[in-house]
Amino acid sequence: METQVEQMRAVLMALPGGKLMLPNTTVSEIITYAAPEAVEGKPDWFLGVIRWKGYRLPLVSFSAMAGWTPRESVAGAKIAVLKGLSGETKLPYFAILTSGFPRLVNIASDHLIDDPEHASEYYYSAYLDGDGVSIPNLETVEATIRDAL
Repeated sequence: METQVEQMRAVLMALPGGKLMLPNTTVSEIITYAAPEAVEGKPDWFLGVIRWKGYRLPLVSFSAMAGWTPRESVAGAKIAVLKGLSGETKLPYFAILTSGFPRLVNIASDHLIDDPEHASEYYYSAYLDGDGVSIPNLETVEATIRDAL
């Protein structure tokens, strides 16, 4: 009997400290980096607010939020605009700073191996064809951002 292998489209993003893998359906758009509007009294990972299609979006450093690195360089950076999962009208989208341009990949489920030993509250850890990737826990990330607002 032949085993059915599921395929998933995902976006791989390079970040200081690791690679982030997101389901394609959560990424609304990749935009060119523009300096965010500063917001006082926020955590280090909260980089500021950007304007996108009539919205004011919080821009965050996932690397700093996850404890991988302090705030990263913006040289060559892009911004990934992500859909909020909670349905909260105050936070329909938020943005993550990436290093360079993210890429779209097709992933077979048998090429992704869970690595719970290296996970945290902010991400699940896995190996994709032998390379370590982190899959953000978007509900926790979004709740953390909402709490900071």
